[in-house]
Amino acid sequence: MSRLEQLLRRYSLILLIERMLRLCAGLLTIALFFLAVTWLDLWRIAPLGVRILGEALFLFAALFLIVREIVQGLPTQRAVIKRLDSEAPPGLFPAQSLQDRLANAETDPKTPKLWALHQAKLHDVLKKMPVGWPKTDLPRFDPFALRGFALVCAIGAAFVAGDEKSPRLTAAFDWRLVDSLRAGDRVEAWFDPPAYTMRPALMLPPQSSAISAPINSILRLSPDTAQVAIEDGFVMLADHDGSTQADHKPIYKLSNLAHFTLSDGRKYEITPIIDQSPVVSLLGAVRQNASGSMIIEYTANDDYGVVSIEAAFSMRAHNGKALYDAPRAALINSMSGRNNEPSQAEIDLSESPFAGTLLDMRLIAKDAGENIGVSKTINIILPQRLFKKPLARSLIEQRRNLALHPEMRVTVARALDSLALAPEIFEISAPIYLGLRAARNSLDGKRSDDELRSIVDLLWVVALEVEAGKSAQAEKDLRASENSLREAIRNHEDDNALSQRLQELSRALDNFMNELSADSEANNSSQDAGDENEAITKRQIEDLLKKIQNALKSGDGSEAEKLLSELQEMMENLQASAGEDAESAAQQNAAKQLNEVDQLSRDEQALRDETLEAARGTGGLKRQQGEGEENRQEKQYQETIRQRQEELRKRLERAQDNWRNDNPESASELEKARKSMKQAEDALGSKDADLERALDSQQETLEALRETADALSDKLRAQQEGGASGGRTGRRRQGMGRDPLGRTSGGQRFTKEKYDPLGLPPAQRAHQLQQELRRRLGQPERPVEELEYLQRLLKP
Repeated sequence: MSRLEQLLRRYSLILLIERMLRLCAGLLTIALFFLAVTWLDLWRIAPLGVRILGEALFLFAALFLIVREIVQGLPTQRAVIKRLDSEAPPGLFPAQSLQDRLANAETDPKTPKLWALHQAKLHDVLKKMPVGWPKTDLPRFDPFALRGFALVCAIGAAFVAGDEKSPRLTAAFDWRLVDSLRAGDRVEAWFDPPAYTMRPALMLPPQSSAISAPINSILRLSPDTAQVAIEDGFVMLADHDGSTQADHKPIYKLSNLAHFTLSDGRKYEITPIIDQSPVVSLLGAVRQNASGSMIIEYTANDDYGVVSIEAAFSMRAHNGKALYDAPRAALINSMSGRNNEPSQAEIDLSESPFAGTLLDMRLIAKDAGENIGVSKTINIILPQRLFKKPLARSLIEQRRNLALHPEMRVTVARALDSLALAPEIFEISAPIYLGLRAARNSLDGKRSDDELRSIVDLLWVVALEVEAGKSAQAEKDLRASENSLREAIRNHEDDNALSQRLQELSRALDNFMNELSADSEANNSSQDAGDENEAITKRQIEDLLKKIQNALKSGDGSEAEKLLSELQEMMENLQASAGEDAESAAQQNAAKQLNEVDQLSRDEQALRDETLEAARGTGGLKRQQGEGEENRQEKQYQETIRQRQEELRKRLERAQDNWRNDNPESASELEKARKSMKQAEDALGSKDADLERALDSQQETLEALRETADALSDKLRAQQEGGASGGRTGRRRQGMGRDPLGRTSGGQRFTKEKYDPLGLPPAQRAHQLQQELRRRLGQPERPVEELEYLQRLLKP
């Protein structure tokens, strides 16, 4: 047997093995798909006819592959030769070439020799060729890799089936009719109440009867093939409810008085237990915090518990269209309101453009059954953040005008132009000025509502920058951290999440304290170490954070929320205290400047008295040229007066330099007094001292200082009145117990306490008295005795 014949026989067997392997792969793919469908329990879900048809399709596919291979028969010689040549070196086809025959062997004697040489080389190639292994070449016959997809589906279905793989596989071939209930079989029926009712399943009695069930309960039947005839009172749900039922059956939800009949003949009448709407009501007036947030006290009650409460606001009367809808805020509270207990919640709408506007407010409560209860409507001016700086208050007012009346944008643009005038005079920083100009330029031309809303947001940012600088962002971050921790408590997050939220709150607190301290230093504010009402310290904040942490560890969310509210109140007190310290620092600064002017006036008056005595000692107010020689002692005395006048002028110039940053207006008012002092100094230092001109210049100096003192006094009074009428003075000052006249309230008064019955501070009252005395002393026409008496009164 030649080498070629041996190879042909072997490759015929290999080709047959390859076809069988491909057949097995196809059958295995079909089997895997069948197992996937079976283990997913799809056969039980499908009706009997669909189940038989599906399984028949799988069987048909398997038989089709088998019959196709049988019809093909044994491999043909051509197929075997082709398979053999596929193992030959590239470009050679030895088995096929050996089948060729020489056509013109007799034409040329050399041709048979060449042909024999060619045949020998082909046999040599066959001898050297190894016998290959069977190759299924599945990628060519299965280009979509269905075999791999089937394997993945089968593995996934096996995990789904778990221990039920064998029962489900057996059930796939159970074609018995089970769709109808056999006579005499017992039907179990019950109601599943909604989860929010916290009620157990309600089993139906074994005999026909009338019972009650919570509304929205689901009717359940067992076995799965049990039937029910619904007359009325149910709503049929189209989708499967996710239970373990094997087939999609109608799901009935109780909605009204219901009547139905089971397939075993029992009849029932079901009276629904109505889910009552929640009841919510306000308790007392809404309280406002220093930061602009509001505290709402209320009661809420529902038969199954309230799941959400929100405060809804609406405008009473408004012409035109506002850029924003009236605000709505969810009340953050961990209590369910089931027992009608008084509760309180804090919401912060100070950033809303509606802040400071008269609105209607009502509370809307909702329960798990989507029932809604509404409280009585009240009128309220939505609390707003307290802005103390005039520029910030003006920006907030224009922001509100633009948000509620967008048709007034031209008026708002003019107002912004006015506010941006002369920034160097009103000490408007470059970032704030650029913000004002950006908002102003954005109002030109037609603008969409979204563009106008962005301008409203920009005005809020600029107003915060004017009022508080960096501490405004720190305060916003602190509020966000507090709300984040509250939400985590209400959502019952794990300990790690709560710990992370608490750390974020601690970092926000540190940042807020640092920024507040920086602002206080920038405002030259100071604190009295001996003040017993300074109740906010870093140690107290740390202790409160530890209490919150302990409450969270013990799982007492309600106590943690109360401590959070206490912390927020503490921060608001601290912020209000810092604002008062800033105002107090400004008042102290004005009082200090007033005292400096007062001391300069007293010293100048004393120097003028001495100048007047020197003039009287020379024999007249004006000395004529050539009237004798001056006494040497008198000349030295006049030089001493000149030097003292020069010292007073330098003191005034130093005061001017110190006031230029804090009070440039008063510093400019001192310029007139400085010039008069200089003139008096020149008159005293001339060769022949002109005491009359010196006295006139000194009197002008006193008048200029008096005008400056009047301006400082008016400024101090305005600051004091502004602090008293600024609305909220903070809880830190409330404990001082003063009435509007500055007296101790409650009938208690310190023995050393000074107050003015007319309502004037002691320093201001003393200044007015000194001012009147100096005015009279500056009138030379008064009697000498009166002038001497006035001079004694003014001596320190």
